[in-house]
Amino acid sequence: MIKLIAISGLYGSGKTTQAYYLAKYMESKGLSVKIVHLESPNLLAYLVWKTLGKLGHKPQLIRNNYGIKFWLLLEIYCLFLKILIIKLISLFYNIIIAEPYIIDCIVTIAIYHVRNVTFVKSNLADLLLRFIPRNSLIIYLNVDAETATLRRIKRRTPNDLGIIEKKVDRWSKLKKPLYDYLASKTGACIINGNLSITEVHKMIVKNLKI
Repeated sequence: MIKLIAISGLYGSGKTTQAYYLAKYMESKGLSVKIVHLESPNLLAYLVWKTLGKLGHKPQLIRNNYGIKFWLLLEIYCLFLKILIIKLISLFYNIIIAEPYIIDCIVTIAIYHVRNVTFVKSNLADLLLRFIPRNSLIIYLNVDAETATLRRIKRRTPNDLGIIEKKVDRWSKLKKPLYDYLASKTGACIINGNLSITEVHKMIVKNLKI
């Protein structure tokens, strides 16, 4: 029986929405469900990042090798702690729904922290992937960058629109191929996230084995 369902994909792919509908569906079947979030940067790493930023050290943290290694170690440490916490939480529920999850964290680390797309093929990335439980269903909401961006725009103020639109090229050229690679590597269930909320939900339910 599936114990953990992880929903991964670009920002705006519908992870949070689908996690909510999926939780409601499984609760209607009499199962206890908990939605958890495994994000990067994590709380501890984020606090360190903000503190260094206020001290004027954030640029140096990213630009030099020592700063990158420090941030990476801190981030991985935080992720391992959060993975352990999720493992403990799973003891009290029939199903855990994680969005985002390890795949998303690896992509974020590659793009924003170490700024090297080859990180997704590193031994450290492989180590993180090994923490995905065997009795898991990995769902990848495969959505194009333009659709994801439009969905995010709907939730933003007019002042944010220009900033969001500028990220489209980065998503399509950098993040999307990394998600595709990791989805294939983990044997994820790939679902067309460009479809309507209802259609995507039906496809997810169809792939459940509970």
